[in-house]
Amino acid sequence: MLRRERGREDIHESDAAYMLKSYNAYKEIAEKFHWKVIDCSAGNFAKSAIDIHEEIFGLVETMLIYNVF
Repeated sequence: MLRRERGREDIHESDAAYMLKSYNAYKEIAEKFHWKVIDCSAGNFAKSAIDIHEEIFGLVETMLIYNVF
């Protein structure tokens, strides 16, 4: 559930340093294994679930059509 739906931050969201370390760790893993990364934000705002879904679907569709993994 998103923070705005709960009306408060969870224990992880309230710790900016923890969130930055987590982000950097997962970014490093993605780079190491050559994973595609979906940006879930547009500037300072979160993308909608539909926009994120469409981006993921488009990426998967392209990978399946061209047999690129």
